[in-house]
Amino acid sequence: MMLPDTPWTADDWNPELYRYEQIAEWIGERIRAGEYPPRTVLSEVRLQGYFGVGARPSGRRS
Repeated sequence: MMLPDTPWTADDWNPELYRYEQIAEWIGERIRAGEYPPRTVLSEVRLQGYFGVGARPSGRRS
């Protein structure tokens, strides 16, 4: 799984949406673009680090 070099910052979040919704949309965009083909394994730990979310629910709900 490839993640961009620069992690998300506080300015990247939309305060009107839950974080898990935004993470899910980000992942969905990459799936539709073909960056994550079928059966790609996404690491919860790497996603948590990239998005700066420490709670597992945000990563798991996505």
